[in-house]
Amino acid sequence: MRVRLLLAVSAAVAVVAGAFAGTSRADSNVTVRLVACAFFDGGHVTVPAGSTITLLVGEVTRTRGHDIAFLQDLALSASVDGNAIANPMSYFAAPVQIGPNGKDSAWVTWWTYPTWITLQSGDSLTSVWTGELAHPISDGLGNISSGDMLGGNDTCTITAA
Repeated sequence: MRVRLLLAVSAAVAVVAGAFAGTSRADSNVTVRLVACAFFDGGHVTVPAGSTITLLVGEVTRTRGHDIAFLQDLALSASVDGNAIANPMSYFAAPVQIGPNGKDSAWVTWWTYPTWITLQSGDSLTSVWTGELAHPISDGLGNISSGDMLGGNDTCTITAA
């Protein structure tokens, strides 16, 4: 069930994050989707030299209430290059609706962290994002087990070329 949710999250992030997506030209902001990096890119992505990195994670649920319950149960730790991000929960935005009202509705809450780090050719940074749920919860799409949300796939290394 969790893998299905992660796939749904990744798909929703791909669709909705178009507004956040970086371009391929140098000296630009690039948003790296950590779930996609960890699960689909083998934990490593390459960005153009001159990219300033922002990290992004989205959690998709059926209702706003499910998003709120998720945020209340989540214990999050995150770091960049081994430096802990202070108060990482503060980087979650309020839930927003991404689907129509009714049975097909969906909501997402975004965790967006601007690193303010600009990578030059050959430079890299490594982010570790570990979200732990204290209790099994429902997201309205299925049940989410307690424990590590990403199943140990918590690391993404970003390299500029």
